[in-house]
Amino acid sequence: MIERSHRALTFRSCGTAHTLIRNIFVYLEAVVEREAIPKDDERLKYITHLLALGLQARSMIRDQNFRLPRPEKEVMQTFFPLLASRIRTSSIRSMHHRGCAALTRTCA
Repeated sequence: MIERSHRALTFRSCGTAHTLIRNIFVYLEAVVEREAIPKDDERLKYITHLLALGLQARSMIRDQNFRLPRPEKEVMQTFFPLLASRIRTSSIRSMHHRGCAALTRTCA
């Protein structure tokens, strides 16, 4: 049990949390590129579970309840799809601006 609590605290550290969050964005970008559904991506689920573990580490230790916490349903079913939509929109906008810039250079 103590080993699990130490693992949970490791995921709670700022550096680890930052790395997990950054990886969530990387995997979300890959999901958008594949035109997949975020809640069906196993890697995204796993990293989100690790982040949830870190965020709930203190309460797990305090309550002596050592179970793998599940991310909030709203994160997987609402937040990630909304974030994926924003990534998609941003990507389309970026491609549009690059296309306009290329046209401007060739027309000049």
